[in-house]
Amino acid sequence: GNTQPGAGHLMTTGPEQNCSNAIPVCQQSYTQNTSYTGHGTIQELSGNTCLQSQETNSVWYVFTAQNAGTFTFLLNTSNDYDFSLYDITSIGCAGVPSATPVRCNYSATYGSTGLTLPTQAGNLSYNASQSPTMPGINVNAGQTFALIIDNYSANSNGYTLTFGGTAQIFDVTPPTITSMNYSNCGTSMSFNFSELVECNSILANGSQFTITGPSPVTINSLAGTGCAAGANTNSATLDFSTAGLTTGTYTVNSLGGMKDK
Repeated sequence: GNTQPGAGHLMTTGPEQNCSNAIPVCQQSYTQNTSYTGHGTIQELSGNTCLQSQETNSVWYVFTAQNAGTFTFLLNTSNDYDFSLYDITSIGCAGVPSATPVRCNYSATYGSTGLTLPTQAGNLSYNASQSPTMPGINVNAGQTFALIIDNYSANSNGYTLTFGGTAQIFDVTPPTITSMNYSNCGTSMSFNFSELVECNSILANGSQFTITGPSPVTINSLAGTGCAAGANTNSATLDFSTAGLTTGTYTVNSLGGMKDK
């Protein structure tokens, strides 16, 4: 990371340039077609990091280990990218400025960078003259990490980020309904979910549910609670209508499709 950044590139910005709005890892690989420029609303890196220019055209990712194992990643690029990895399990994003990263790489070598096997214990920091790849880490279930990626050469070409290792770093168990309540004289039903659900995965037409029973039930809409103000919710309301409802047993079926945070 010791070359001088270029200028005049058309690049992207977003809230994920702050650790508190980091991209939650929910898949094994990400393809970023354009690169980030600038940093978030605050400069979150301090002298505790090897990134001598602090945040430079940066973006954050966050993940939680689901099981004990190894963690690696590869950022595939032909340009100069740097990174820093923080264990934020107990400190959260607020603790990043005063924390020492578990891995930090400021290599000036152009090309792919990341963490590889074998793993190595302790905190490691590489300067501009060292390799762009370094040993991975061992993680425990429940540990949460924040990864900052710096586009030091200020290119607009994007990158591919692929996670590896034996540790599962995103939740593969779909959310379940933990409770239901009826209201509006039995034409509205509210659900509580076992975990936060992405609001944009909730279909407003209610087609993710069916209700079957002795007489027809028409589903009208489905709305996540508080979704107008946030990206995730732990509850939703299903509205439906009936014509000539008869007494009997009715079954509410979830067809899935809602994604956990």
